[in-house]
Amino acid sequence: MPRDDSFYLLEETIELVREIERNLELNRLDPAKELDLGDDETRKRIHALITNLDILLSAERRDPRLLRLVVQVKGLKEFLQVLQKALSGSALYSQWLQKQKGIRTKKEVNRAIDRIVSGLDEWVRIAEENVHAHRKGAAKNEYLENLPVPDSPDYFYVMVKELNPLQTKYLHPLDPRQLENQKKRSTEDLLKPDPTDPVSGYRVFEPGDKTIYPGSGIRIINGHHRTFELYRRYLNGKLDGNTLLLVRKKYAV
Repeated sequence: MPRDDSFYLLEETIELVREIERNLELNRLDPAKELDLGDDETRKRIHALITNLDILLSAERRDPRLLRLVVQVKGLKEFLQVLQKALSGSALYSQWLQKQKGIRTKKEVNRAIDRIVSGLDEWVRIAEENVHAHRKGAAKNEYLENLPVPDSPDYFYVMVKELNPLQTKYLHPLDPRQLENQKKRSTEDLLKPDPTDPVSGYRVFEPGDKTIYPGSGIRIINGHHRTFELYRRYLNGKLDGNTLLLVRKKYAV
């Protein structure tokens, strides 16, 4: 399925960011050594750093909150590109490099990497809270203790934050064109019950749930493009995660 420019599955983005963190840390420059124009290891590390910073900049589209790091990432990338040209033998950049204090330059690069990794750690913490915030307490589904009950027994409520990929499973594949259509609709329209084409599905008990509360697992039979779009808006800060969505009870055949 083609990727949405502004939404990827959250856990996929988290894993990408963690991988970038690991790579940045692995490619820190050795501050004990002077910058050496003939040092293959330094050239390889700088190239690896630039590659990972490029990946991070492309990941900006996945979550606008990464924008906080972009200016710093771009600045470090530009500096490393100058350094890379110097190490590759460019006369002009070699003159520039000679004016730098090698050990101090490496320490500055490493400090910049540390600040970026720290920012990525904070992003991961906030992102994981979006997925796990509903699972606090002695039981995984204890957060559902006070979930309102609809007037009709044929329906149940789902909180938008429950539509995350850890809890909600779709029984049908997603169509990219349908996803684009849902993005054009207002949030009010997406939440409004449709008597002719209702969002439908059922809850299931997951490991760690207590049976005195509703099951924390959700299976969507119909309306999966709408629920996908609602969760995307929640992740982008456009919708409160406690917003209730009315779902018609329907079980898989």
